[in-house]
Amino acid sequence: MSLTCRWSGADVLVIDAPGRFDEVSAPLLCGPVLRFVHAGQLGFVVDFSAVEHLDRSAVPELERLRHTVRARGGTLAVAGDARVRSALRTQGVEHAGLVYDTVAEAAEACRGGIVT
Repeated sequence: MSLTCRWSGADVLVIDAPGRFDEVSAPLLCGPVLRFVHAGQLGFVVDFSAVEHLDRSAVPELERLRHTVRARGGTLAVAGDARVRSALRTQGVEHAGLVYDTVAEAAEACRGGIVT
């Protein structure tokens, strides 16, 4: 997994996460997000629209990251398709307001505090 970051507006950091998301690559995503959280960034969108494989073993790590971001007063949303929703649902973490079809929708939800 090779991550790239970009901004959606001035307040939401979008992390593009193409390739495989599994227990080996999960720390590659979570580590940088945690550093941004500790630096004061509060809005995040993980863009899984180009993910090739979302392994169930990595989903708990994503959920822990979401809880950590929320505990610091921030929001983390996911942009992805039906495959992403299905992978999250099978692990019991497809919350209403967590997964959005597009990055724009996810970023807007972060700004509005809609993400659960």
